[in-house]
Amino acid sequence: MTDKNYTHITIVLDKSGSMGHLRGDTIGGINSFTEGQREVDGQVTVTLNQFSSASGFGNPRGFSTSHDMVSIADFPKLANEDYVPGGGTALLDAIASAISETGQRLTSIPEARRPGKVMFVIITDGEENSSQEYSVRNEGVARIRQQIAHQEDKYNWEVVFMGANLDVAEEQGKLGMGSAYTYVHTSEGARNMWANLDVGTRNARLGGISYRKSVASAVHASDLESSYGVGTVSLDATDATNTDDTSTPIDDQATEDSENS
Repeated sequence: MTDKNYTHITIVLDKSGSMGHLRGDTIGGINSFTEGQREVDGQVTVTLNQFSSASGFGNPRGFSTSHDMVSIADFPKLANEDYVPGGGTALLDAIASAISETGQRLTSIPEARRPGKVMFVIITDGEENSSQEYSVRNEGVARIRQQIAHQEDKYNWEVVFMGANLDVAEEQGKLGMGSAYTYVHTSEGARNMWANLDVGTRNARLGGISYRKSVASAVHASDLESSYGVGTVSLDATDATNTDDTSTPIDDQATEDSENS
């Protein structure tokens, strides 16, 4: 039995060059998000992964874990040097690496102390264009889809996709993510996306419900619309639905290595 009062949040954040003009808004958004999560009772840890095709934090692949399962009470306020955009969008490699790392970290925790809720949040401003290990050429999409399904179905992870400048519903259909949302690629849109992520996550934690249900309830009640402008410069409230498509199972050791309860 896992700890129902413990939530872990992994954020997989695009730091490709096109995010450069949103650098300050992204840093401010992360800081506001972590500050907001401190206002809700319960244990929370946050992992922040950053990705592009450029090297960073000593990782030549362009994927880095800048903050690893840090308690929300101790999560530092980020500064400019903590988020430096550049390079292309190695999205699939980043998702696979983050799933594997998060799974391995959670597996190392005794079951009674593992988080009862795991949120895996992917934030990007464009389509995949730079992955090497999980590329279109080597069935990267199907392999990622299998890994996401494994964690969602067996371990009840909630995978949330926030995207700009791409067809979010199409990405959700290809990768099989539980929920997906659009944000506008402007300073105001980025700020509102982070504000919505904060409010939706807090409400989900308080109500013991999924992020998707939290957002749907807030939109119906106009809470997010009045406060953050849903459907204008922030999240598209049309929350894309799951497809029934399933990819052919393939042998992928990384999925099994990422197991956790």
